[in-house]
Amino acid sequence: MMDMGCHSCEIIRWMYDRPAVESVTAELATYAHGDRTDVDDHALVTIRFEGNRVGVVETSRARSGGMNDRIDIMGSAGASCVDLFGAPRRSCTAVSARAMR
Repeated sequence: MMDMGCHSCEIIRWMYDRPAVESVTAELATYAHGDRTDVDDHALVTIRFEGNRVGVVETSRARSGGMNDRIDIMGSAGASCVDLFGAPRRSCTAVSARAMR
């Protein structure tokens, strides 16, 4: 988690203007690279912040299909997804709350 997911955790904290953390729940495992590492290669983390805000981080070196580096934001006014991996593939989609119902 520390070498892969710490950046995602910090982005969430930054986007929320660094509120206090109320709780953290994590599932860490080594699925694919146990012969090459002594640390986890997949992590799923839920962070609960003050103000009824939640952040979820999934980071993995074990998943098939290569790197997936994106941010999904969902809120009462809509949702947005930003693909951060490589400028040619960068995209942003916004969906209104009305369309999500």
